[in-house]
Amino acid sequence: MDIDEYLRGHGWSATMIVDGVSQAVRAFERLARPFDLVVLAAPHTDPAALSFIRSCTEEGCPVIVVNGALATAQPGQIVLMTRPFIDSDLDEAMSTLGLVYA
Repeated sequence: MDIDEYLRGHGWSATMIVDGVSQAVRAFERLARPFDLVVLAAPHTDPAALSFIRSCTEEGCPVIVVNGALATAQPGQIVLMTRPFIDSDLDEAMSTLGLVYA
């Protein structure tokens, strides 16, 4: 199961899949309010990715970084996951972020 299927299966009907940080940044800037959750699979060494993650957390938006390793991870706001992962890993990530789903 992929992350999108998992989220939809738990009542998160408005999910967005983008191909890279630049698309995520544009989507984030267009919204009148912050996302409820950002799932990002981008190279954590990319300065644009780090800047985007920082912007998300400054807006209070929780972030799951897939295949990431961030020295600046903030407990309760950023969860790092590595592939492969299973549903229980996503359950733990959502719980760590304090997110309740249907």
